[in-house]
Amino acid sequence: MGFTVKRTIFKLAFEDLKYAGMEVSVRSISIGAAMDVADQAEALKRGAGLSVARDLIKVFTANITSWNLTTEEGEDMPPTGEVFLGLEPELATDILLAWYDAQMGVSRPLDERSTSGSTPPEVSLPMEIS
Repeated sequence: MGFTVKRTIFKLAFEDLKYAGMEVSVRSISIGAAMDVADQAEALKRGAGLSVARDLIKVFTANITSWNLTTEEGEDMPPTGEVFLGLEPELATDILLAWYDAQMGVSRPLDERSTSGSTPPEVSLPMEIS
C-alpha cells in the first residue's frame, strides 16, 4: 500500500482590519502550477493590474473550497470563478496574494519583540598585553 498524498487546504489570513471576519479556504496547487503562475503573482505584488494575472485567477478560482462572503443584502456569494471576477479589484487582489503567499510558504513579518529569553550579559575576555 502506498502513501496517500493529501492536498493541503489553506485558510487564508488577512492582516488588514477591513477584512476582519473574512474566511477564505483554498486547496494547494502542484509545484508545476505554482511555477506557471509565479511571474504573474510577483507582478501583481509589484503593483501591476489584475490583467496580468489571468492564469493566476483561473488557477485560484479552480481551487477555492469555501468562503464566507456575502452581498450587502446578506445573501451568500458562492465560491466560484464567476463570483470572484465580480469582486472589487482591491479585494480580489488581496485574496489572490494571500493565497499565493500561503501556497509558497511566505509568512507574515515576525513580531519585533524577541521571545528567546533575556539578553545575555556582556562577557569580558581576559587579554594579555605585552
